[in-house]
Formats: sequence, structure tokens, C-alpha cells
Amino acid sequence: MSRTIWHKILKFVGITAATVVLLFVALFFAINNPAIQNLLLKYSVGLLSEKLHTKVVADNVSITIPSADMKLTGLRIDDLQGREMLSIGNLSADIDLWRAIKGDVQVDKVALTDVYALIVKNDSVANFQFIIDAFRGDESGESENADSEKVTFNIDRISARNCHVAFNDKVFDIGKLDCQIADKEVKGLDAEKLSATFSHTNRKGVTTQYNASVGKLKIHNKEKLEVCDAIIRSDNHLPRKNTGKKNRGFFDENHLDVTANFEASILHSSNDSIAVTLDRFTAADNVAGIDIRELRCGISANSKAITISNAVIRQIDTELKFDKGEIRFPDKSTDSPLSYSTSTINGRVILKNISRAFAPPLRNFTTPLQLSVDLKGDNDGMDFNNVAVRTADKRLDIRAKGALRGLLKHDSHAIKVHFDVKPMLVDARYVESLLKQLPVKRMMMSQLRVLGRIRYSGSFDVVWRRQTFRGLLSTNVGSLNFEFSTDQNSKYLTGRFRTEKLEAGKILDMANIGDVAASAKFKIDLSKERIKRMRAHEGGKLPVGEASAHVSKASYKFITVTNIDGMVKSDGNVAKGSIDAPSKFVDISCDFSFTDTDNLHKMDVKPKMKLFSRRKRDK
Repeated sequence: MSRTIWHKILKFVGITAATVVLLFVALFFAINNPAIQNLLLKYSVGLLSEKLHTKVVADNVSITIPSADMKLTGLRIDDLQGREMLSIGNLSADIDLWRAIKGDVQVDKVALTDVYALIVKNDSVANFQFIIDAFRGDESGESENADSEKVTFNIDRISARNCHVAFNDKVFDIGKLDCQIADKEVKGLDAEKLSATFSHTNRKGVTTQYNASVGKLKIHNKEKLEVCDAIIRSDNHLPRKNTGKKNRGFFDENHLDVTANFEASILHSSNDSIAVTLDRFTAADNVAGIDIRELRCGISANSKAITISNAVIRQIDTELKFDKGEIRFPDKSTDSPLSYSTSTINGRVILKNISRAFAPPLRNFTTPLQLSVDLKGDNDGMDFNNVAVRTADKRLDIRAKGALRGLLKHDSHAIKVHFDVKPMLVDARYVESLLKQLPVKRMMMSQLRVLGRIRYSGSFDVVWRRQTFRGLLSTNVGSLNFEFSTDQNSKYLTGRFRTEKLEAGKILDMANIGDVAASAKFKIDLSKERIKRMRAHEGGKLPVGEASAHVSKASYKFITVTNIDGMVKSDGNVAKGSIDAPSKFVDISCDFSFTDTDNLHKMDVKPKMKLFSRRKRDK
């Protein structure tokens, strides 16, 4: 080959190479030219709008080559109903250009600011479903572009500022979010000023507004979770449940103001399960009186159940512990309802600690009680087994089991509580010291002290503001079978009792009275309004009510009588009564009255006796 031919070939190659270089340079400057970039943006947005069949708008784009920094402003996408579904004020991304050319799109950082999203989901169809459908591909499952299957997409970090998301009637706000990702998993998360607003309308048509917020949330290397200043508030714009009810606690789920802080260690997490240990948890509602100083436990959850282990919870001086608990979710395939259970719950209880939230009358009850109970339940109720309540010195010892039913009906009238007590042991003098811690009127304390060691076996029921107690009360001076009920609707205490042998003389401090066998029934007024009106006219300090009794056998000094009927009525100032002992030859009766139950031996007694003639006896 001649030298002239080689010269022509080299000249052609040189011109071709120069042309390619010039084209690359031209392309470089063209892509970096804002006008060209926005022209490409307009073309791309048009294609996207055509594919989605909705309005897609973007104000401006800026791409820097070769660093491949992209900045997009004013992106807006409408849903198929013409509502603005997504709006991004600014979006920037750092892309590894050379890896992207090879089909590996590596985004070092994506930053979003001023984001608004509208999500509407009704009947399981979301307003963004059309976007998923548009890029799903044909029915055969093949992608519209087979080469896209070879492209991998990875993001190392996502940050967001000033985000607002509306999901149906719920609103979520994010002030700041930084998320670190590795191997398509969240390794770290740092968020601030998170909030949510939503509402709930109950069966009575009352709407409660909820506001929840988190000051700071951090996930450290997928190992540690920390939440600071988590706040939940609720308000149904109605008075609290305890308004005008001084004996009702301040806790009201429709009026919450709880602040919580906690830390947790993440042991395991996957798409369908997670395991954590709750290392620290505190929560307080200063209005309701909730003050949880410590909560620690292990938690593992999957699609079927939540398991709790080694739980410790402390509110001020009250502390409870249990080794294991489980909550099983409803399963439609087996028609299984929600259920839960725990191992034995043990702990030390100071009733004063829960008084403000649940029972103000316990505000001065400071006697420490030791509690143990096994708990299980489902949607409709709970079972309490092996219940034991005692004091450290065992002067009070209660054993029981019980159940709560009717929760599933969402009607307080249908809720029923039943407990069997077997047995309760307590010293009568200790009962007096317990009563001193309660805001109740203490009457007949001197008679109570005489009873000595008390043993009780029986049951009690609570059904819609009515409480019924029944059982056998055994004491040092005799035994009583009894049943009595308090009705908060009619405001009366009613009851009856029966005894085969009761040392009435010791109880009443009247030595001349011997053992008594009797039965009785009574009715006592509990209405504060009615009693207040009575006190204004009559004065006095006795209870208001009436009682009647039949004495099978009784003795006074050397006289033994049988089949005596008696009754007593009290107007609150004076209690007046009568005793009748009819016989074939003579009627013996007496009238009596008293004004103080602590000095019954001073009662005024007026005996009566009526002899019958032979003629009347024959008749």
C-alpha cells in the first residue's frame, strides 16, 4: 500500500475522531444549557402526562454534567379526579453518571422540600393506583422495555423538609427527615417535628379530635430507636366525664394530654416480623393523674401475634411485673377472635397512686398491698384467675377469681362483673384502720371491734350501677349469711341476713342479752339530696331507713324467748322500734329508741305485757 493511501486513511480517522470529540463537547454544552434542559423537561413531562392521562407540570430543571447533580422545581401531578395529588417545591438528586450509563443508577442523595401529597383511599382503591397501573406492563407480566429489567436503582440517603400529607381525613406533617439506606433497608433515621391530626366519631355521633406529635425520632444503625416528647391530645368538645361527679376519676380517653419519651433496642426486623426491647419508657398526663415512671419489656410481633416478655411497669410507688404476655390477632380463616393472656402478674400496689385517674376516694389510701393475678381475655371480656391481695403482715388476705363480660356489645348497660371470694381473712380492728383511709362515714366501730377475726366467703356482681354482695361472714361472736345490694339509680341499700347463733350481748355491750338466732331485712337511704333535706329539718347523725327482723330464739337474763318479731325505723335523728313476743297466755312487747349507734346500751326501752283471760285463751 502506497504512502498516499495511508495518509488519506489517517486523515479520515483524524477527522472522524475530531468530529466525535466535537459532538461530545457540543452535547456536553447542550445538556448543560438551561434552555435545552427545560426543552427536554417539557418534552418528558408531556410524555408522562400522556401516559398517565392526567395533568403533570414541572417549572424548571437544572442538570450539571459531569457531576450529574439534578435540581427540579415546581413538580405537580393531578389524580384522575383533577385534584392536586402531589406537589414538590424542590427536588435535588446526586447521581453517579458513569454507573448509570452501565445500568446501575446510584443516587447518593435525594432532597425534597415543600412537599404536599393527597392520598384518598375508598373501598380499597387509592387515587394513586392509576400510576401503578400505568407502569405495570402488559398482562403477560413483561415490562414495556425489556432492557429496564437490567437496570438497578439504589438510593443512599433521602432527606425531606416541610412535608404535608393528607390521607382521607387524616393529616400528617414532617418538619425534618433524614433517612440513610443501605442494601435497600433503612439503617438510620433522624426526624423532627412530626405531627398527625385525625378524628373519630363514636356510635352516639360524638366526634373526638386527636392530635399527635413527636419532637424527635431517631433510629441508630438499625439497632436503637429513640423518641422524645411524643404527645397525644384528644378533645371531644364536651365536659370531662368526671364533671359534677367528685368521686369519679379524671381519666377520660376523650380528654387526653399525654407526653411520653422512650428508647428501644431493635433486635430483629423484617417485612413480616420485628423484635425489640423497650429499655426506657415514661409517660405523664398531669390532668388525669397518669405518671408512669418506668416501663420495660421485650416485644416481638408478627402477622399473627404480639409477645411481651419480662415486663415491668411502675407508676410512682406502684410496681407490677410479669414474665410473659401474648396478644393474638383475629383470624378469619379459623374464626378466632382477638385474645390475650399473661403469666402471673405480681407486684406492690399503692391505691393512692391511681386515685386521681380512676378513683378519687382512694386519695388517702396508702397501705401497701401485694397483688398477684392471672389474666386472659378476648373481644368480649376478661377472666381474672388466682387473684390474691394481701398486706405484708397478712392481717388482710383476700383470694378470689372473677370475670368481666359484655365489652363486645359496646353498651355500658350490658357490662357485667362477677367475682367469687374464697376466702377473705381480716382482723376487725384492721378493718377500722383501713376505713380511716377512705372518705366514708364510720358507724358502729365499737361493735366492729368485737367481731375479732373475720372470715368471708361469697361473691359480688356489678350490673349497670347496681352492686350485689352475698356470702357467709364468720366472726369470733357468730356467723351471718347475708345478701345486700346498692342501687345507684334508686339510691338505696337493701339487704337481708340470717344467723343461727350470734352473741348479741357482746356486740351491743349489753351483758344481760345472750345468744340470738334471727333473720332480718333492711332498706337504707343513700341519696345525699334526700338525706340533706331531712337533716335540715330533723338534724341527727343516724342513717335513714328501716329494718324488720324475726328472732327465732333469744335470751335476756334468765328469760328465754322464741319467735319474736321486731322492727325499727330511723328518720336520721331518732331510731324508733318495737319488739313483739306473742304467746298463748301473755303478749310481751316493748318499744325502744336511740340516737347513737355507739351507745346502744343507753337506749330507751319501755316494756309492755298483756295477760289474756281464760275466755280469750279458749277463743
